[in-house]
Amino acid sequence: MKIQLLSNNTKTKISLSLLLILIISGIVFGLTLVKRNRSETAYHQSQWNKYAPEIDRLIKTEESIQPLALKHIYGGVVSHHIPTTIPRLVDFYSRLKKTQSIKNFIVIGPDHTDAGRAPITVSNASFYTAYGEVRPIDGLASKLHDAKLANIEESPFDPEHSVGSQILVISKIFPRAKVTPIILRSDTTKYHAEALGKMLVTLMDDETVLIASVDFSHYLPTDQAMALDQISGEVVRNLDLEALPLVTADSSKSIAVFLAAMNGKKAIDTDDLTILNTNDLMQNSDYTTGYVFGFWGMKNKVPAQNDSN
Repeated sequence: MKIQLLSNNTKTKISLSLLLILIISGIVFGLTLVKRNRSETAYHQSQWNKYAPEIDRLIKTEESIQPLALKHIYGGVVSHHIPTTIPRLVDFYSRLKKTQSIKNFIVIGPDHTDAGRAPITVSNASFYTAYGEVRPIDGLASKLHDAKLANIEESPFDPEHSVGSQILVISKIFPRAKVTPIILRSDTTKYHAEALGKMLVTLMDDETVLIASVDFSHYLPTDQAMALDQISGEVVRNLDLEALPLVTADSSKSIAVFLAAMNGKKAIDTDDLTILNTNDLMQNSDYTTGYVFGFWGMKNKVPAQNDSN
């Protein structure tokens, strides 16, 4: 009888051990699944929907929009200083739509508060604006993560206006376009930024446009600001990576990504390059923010469709 009791106890212990193993395995599997799908199920609600009525008011009829002289556009530089620059942003994206078909936007800009866990952060989630859902470009975030060029993390994007400003306007003018935003902390190295730009070259087809959402000089009187912004504008115009230290901006490394990508795409021609600041838009000459707006692409060559990955 004693031997039988010991046998039953042993069986009970084994059963409990197996049950515990199954429970732990289920928890681990569940956590892994949640982690794997976290970026796919997350989404962002726009914090800038209050500016939608102003965007609606500024939308022009197609006949009144002036097309660009470039035959094909691969990139653009814009401001994220909203609401001040909303009229310029609406005009920028309206002219882009008038000129060519675009399915995808990659938006790069500063991580203003250095909120990302890594120097470069990419989103793989949808953004919801007053105009609907904006989905990410299929597979782009994963490719950057696998190449160890960016970390997929969602929380830094909720308050980031370098991204939110662009997605709001894009979602109005390009309602079917997909957008993947990338933000760079202030400690991102030039080498890392250039490597990202070169990688983006391989991921951009002819229906993808790279947008650098960057503001330039800050908190200066107009005369001082314009002197610095003219220098920055020339560096960007010439896609001169060696002169990057001359750029005065809230994210010169985002500009480095843009320059590397445009050089790689041979998008060396510009159109409607404009350098201005707050004083040009709201008569504030003492405490300004500098802006560069422009398009980069090709004047004479229409690229073959889908000639890159």
